[in-house]
Amino acid sequence: MSWTEAQKELSDQGAKTAFQLAWNICKQIGKKTWEKVQIERAMSRYAENYVHRHGQIKVLGMNEPISLQTIYTDVRLISPHYRRSYESVEQLERHFRDKGLRRFHGQHMERHSGIDLVNKKSFINILGAPGAGKSTFLRRMGLEALLPRPSWENVYFKDVSGSFRWSAFLHECLPVFIELRRFKNDPISLPSIIQEEFAICDFPNSAEFVNGALENGKLLILLDGLDEVSSDKLDEVIHHIQDFADKYKDNRYITSCRTAFYNTYLQKFTDVELAEFDDEQIVQFANNWFTAEVDRRNKTAKIFLEQLFESQNIPILELARTPLLLTFLCLTFDDTQRFPANRTSLYRRAIYILMEKWAAEKRVHNVPIYRDLHIELETEMLAQIAADAFEQDKLFFSEHELLSRISDFLSNTLNISKTLDSRAILEAIEIQQGLLVERATDVFSFSHLTIQEYLTAFYYHSPMRVARLVENHLFDEKWREVFLLIAGMASADDLLMIMSNHLLSYLDSHAVARNYVLWAETVTRQGKTPLESAVRRVFTLSLPLRFKRYEYGQELRIHNTAEELITSLSPEHSELLALPERLTLSRVRPVVNRLENLAYYDFDFSALKNKMSQITPKKPLSSMLPGSRQTHQRALAHELLRGLCLDDTLLELTKSKSIPLQNYLQVCKLIVDCKSAALRVSNSTWDTICHSLVTYGKKRNI
Repeated sequence: MSWTEAQKELSDQGAKTAFQLAWNICKQIGKKTWEKVQIERAMSRYAENYVHRHGQIKVLGMNEPISLQTIYTDVRLISPHYRRSYESVEQLERHFRDKGLRRFHGQHMERHSGIDLVNKKSFINILGAPGAGKSTFLRRMGLEALLPRPSWENVYFKDVSGSFRWSAFLHECLPVFIELRRFKNDPISLPSIIQEEFAICDFPNSAEFVNGALENGKLLILLDGLDEVSSDKLDEVIHHIQDFADKYKDNRYITSCRTAFYNTYLQKFTDVELAEFDDEQIVQFANNWFTAEVDRRNKTAKIFLEQLFESQNIPILELARTPLLLTFLCLTFDDTQRFPANRTSLYRRAIYILMEKWAAEKRVHNVPIYRDLHIELETEMLAQIAADAFEQDKLFFSEHELLSRISDFLSNTLNISKTLDSRAILEAIEIQQGLLVERATDVFSFSHLTIQEYLTAFYYHSPMRVARLVENHLFDEKWREVFLLIAGMASADDLLMIMSNHLLSYLDSHAVARNYVLWAETVTRQGKTPLESAVRRVFTLSLPLRFKRYEYGQELRIHNTAEELITSLSPEHSELLALPERLTLSRVRPVVNRLENLAYYDFDFSALKNKMSQITPKKPLSSMLPGSRQTHQRALAHELLRGLCLDDTLLELTKSKSIPLQNYLQVCKLIVDCKSAALRVSNSTWDTICHSLVTYGKKRNI
């Protein structure tokens, strides 16, 4: 069903429900003599207006709107973060690190169904970050109120299509959706605005009807965007809402506000916060989004989700937990049926959406954060804050620390001697953009670890800084994503050269890694291209790592890194990896034959086969005790590796001794992955890099 068809059907259902609700109100307030047909026409227009104005989504440059009824994903609500128990930056850091998390927000808190809580509570205030789905939730609750109740046995609801369903909202209330930012120009009077909503639909005696509906508690009043009220009217609006809710306390109310803006203004209301999307919600959203015929035919939702949940796309998955950014990801995926290989551009656009585009589309304040703090300069400031913290292995900041950093940056950059209102700037970044989030009282972090990593990469993307980055953090796994993002910002030739040189220097001071690399380089014949030669050397290096993994009764997983490196270098060579990990007499001869047929080596394979055939177990392996079987398998592996010219020193590879070699291989793979993520790498540079992988000899001046 197209979105226009969905909207038409929803309008028709809503018209019937709205009339049923309105007529019940008329009967309750003793106005059965009012013109029934006129009320029916008015409520049909009312429902049509609601569905047209609030029942569709068109954001982020979408060509066509999408029916909210079709795309909506059930939300989960949690306790607001300002009520959480953490007390310090150190406590939050410890919790985050101990859990090994990449997500900051609420994943371990008790989550409640949004509709269930709305059914239980008469006064609810929905909090959330920019793009978290606050307005969407309020609009959806209004649509839910316009669906028929299962208790009704009305002729209107006997003839319905297959997409029809009963309302999950249990209270018979007419919805009224009000954007609070309209108080910027309109008088602050909720009764007048509510009456106007019915008067424009030609509802007869609308003032009397609205007053009766309010007195009898028959309205669902949806007040969206308290944070969008201009500061000069905020106090007046808050007092007006509280007085109105006190006077008409039998109605049901849902308000919304950005978390950073809220300060327990509405005492009568239960404050709850929208939880970030979990995996189940992301799946539901994607399945709802990709419903066009071509998407069903191509299984687009399935492909999207498979790619999104791949391990290498975990940073993208973080962004998908914010509904606005998940919408952006779906739109991006729609164009090419894949995520861009260059994730840097993806994150850059996501930050732009939070910094500027979303606020512009919502028309929120539209006041610059600071007169001279344009978006480019703000990015520079946030990048320096992100990088300095990342350098100190910090993800959380005290408010005092952030205010000091903002003040120092602007003073040094803009050469401003007067006192800056750093707090106002911090609040604007938090409230309007949501890039910085207060996680506990006076404790902040970036909204996503992915965003901090991108900004850190942005900071280090310069010749002087990137050299320092390589020197200090090339072997630190926590900086891996930063390197990949830098590679995607422009030509990666210089970055790869610096990384390659530093990797060669690493071998100077790590004998075990150096000796293994020298052995692989010495015994392996050159291929036809630098890439083929590199693949051959990495494969050679993987052999002792594969067959020695059980030598000391402790599994060495280092061979996995070597094999992943082969796949990254040249996926078409992945068939090289089809070798057994445990050797038996029946397996060892095929292994030797395979190595001989590869023609990578000049070993005496005949002598090796004879030697291996002499290692005969005293009894069949199936009848041996486990310890005897392992001893036999180790003996086979030992002789095989001796036949490949590994001396006793190289054969003594324990778990602790393998760490430098593991580090070396991980950085080799990082270099290859940076090449894949790069905006551009010249062929000559890549040939030079391939020449340097798993080689030592005389260091190249590259």
